[in-house]
Amino acid sequence: MTNQVFTFEVLTAQLDNNGTFDVDYISNEIETVCINTRELYAETINKRRAARSVAIEYLMYWVNCLLRFAGYRGYYATNKQVMNFDRQHGGALDRVLCEIVEYIKAYREEV
Repeated sequence: MTNQVFTFEVLTAQLDNNGTFDVDYISNEIETVCINTRELYAETINKRRAARSVAIEYLMYWVNCLLRFAGYRGYYATNKQVMNFDRQHGGALDRVLCEIVEYIKAYREEV
């Protein structure tokens, strides 16, 4: 099941006092969670997949973790919901995605 209200609620909880995302903090948090998840790690080093596609998968995994941690088990966020939230909050999640893409590209060069 999906519920935009729940998705917006968990994302709103990540905003700072100014109503914005701390792009560096959020991107680092997402990278840490996802690089330590077996399936996502495999995608990280899979050079056949575009880094942006993997970054989007990271973001969606993180948002869905937030939903589970908030007690909304069985619910998941859709890409459309996350992008709607992002548009309403100045596009910071798109900047987070750019940071994650750069992280994935750098990581791929190391391995």
